[in-house]
Amino acid sequence: VHLRHKTEPVDETKTVTETIQYVYENGDQAAPAKVQKLDFKRTNTKDLVTGKISQEGVWAPSTGTFPEVVSPKVDGYTPDKATVAAVEQITGDSADIEETVT
Repeated sequence: VHLRHKTEPVDETKTVTETIQYVYENGDQAAPAKVQKLDFKRTNTKDLVTGKISQEGVWAPSTGTFPEVVSPKVDGYTPDKATVAAVEQITGDSADIEETVT
């Protein structure tokens, strides 16, 4: 006799965010922040006896990209970064990204 635990699918979602802050040298906000988001979803399996949830699901989409962002123009100032480079290969396991343009 072979017994198995009963299981059920469990959906997991995650949002990875890129936030670009635009500040003056003194730290005051120079322009509104630019926020970009990528949403990911995967289906894992929950063991109904132990309550343990596997992390075996595959994130969909498998990867995403944050496109290049051109820094806004502020009269009388020059940004230290004219653009914030594109970030490729973002996955559901990626951490949020924070950039600051002075």
